[in-house]
Amino acid sequence: MTDYENDGERISALLKLAEQDGENIRALVRIAEIHERRITAVEGGAEPPA
Repeated sequence: MTDYENDGERISALLKLAEQDGENIRALVRIAEIHERRITAVEGGAEPPA
């Protein structure tokens, strides 16, 4: 296997990891938004629209 082929595999692996990171970040944002709405409701504020 040449260095070029090895680099291609490494780049593909990095792209896959970056895609997974993006999915994880989106999931964390959704969780944070849900928690923010719950905290706002507990504090007596108006609950923002979903």
